[in-house]
Amino acid sequence: MHRNTTCEPTVSLPPAGVVGTEVKDFSCVFYNMENMECKWKRNPKLSAAAQQNLYLWHKKLKRVEECPKYIISRGIRIGCNFSGKALPEFTDINLCLNGSSPHGSLKPTFISLQTQNQVKPGTTERLHLQTGPNAQLQIHWERPAGNVPAHCLEWEVEHDKEEPDGKTELKQILTKQTSLNLQLVHDSERNCVRVRSKVNKYCADSTFWSEWSRAICHPERKEPALEPEWDKVQVYICIAFATSAIVLLSLCVVTILKTRRSRDEKGPDSRHFSTLCLG
Repeated sequence: MHRNTTCEPTVSLPPAGVVGTEVKDFSCVFYNMENMECKWKRNPKLSAAAQQNLYLWHKKLKRVEECPKYIISRGIRIGCNFSGKALPEFTDINLCLNGSSPHGSLKPTFISLQTQNQVKPGTTERLHLQTGPNAQLQIHWERPAGNVPAHCLEWEVEHDKEEPDGKTELKQILTKQTSLNLQLVHDSERNCVRVRSKVNKYCADSTFWSEWSRAICHPERKEPALEPEWDKVQVYICIAFATSAIVLLSLCVVTILKTRRSRDEKGPDSRHFSTLCLG
């Protein structure tokens, strides 16, 4: 089952409702085969008072059920979270999105899907890169957390190689294993890799790629060491002390000069008067 951009009506008659009020870009993603989330874009022609409702039914249900938890944005329903609700695989799940507005009923949207075709695996968190014998670069990783069986996953490895002369080469490699060996051409070349996964064709008709893992490189670029904070404090203290010493020395020089000038201005009579008083 492919991602639906068009609707599959479950009734023979054309759906009723105000023309131009249907939703846009309705899609569902089954994250890690644990939680399905459906989202849609609200038609810009809808008034703020319009209310939308999502209903679900499949053959294992006795009756139609409404969305267990709506996703709300600025007071408006833009999706549904089926967290905690068991949804069967290889079974048609029928969704109907309808609603009402002051101008009448909204035009409903009908979608039919199977959960195994909506899976998006989690992001790979543990990726390892090391050099091996015979000038090989050994890459291995662990499958992401979640309920996707290991045999259902296939991988894409993105390899970015930078040669000593600055030339770069980017290529993608598909594999069903969780390890890969690459041949090194130059000892001084730099190699970076990242991986992502999806459900393979043996377990689903279609699926979504996971997000890319964090890229790791060999050799790693060494960042310049940051100056310790304590050293910075010591530098600031030395600068402040030197500034204070210079200011204090300047004041002393000015004071001495003023004192000498004052004595010179008193003249010989003053010195003679002082001698008479003391003598």
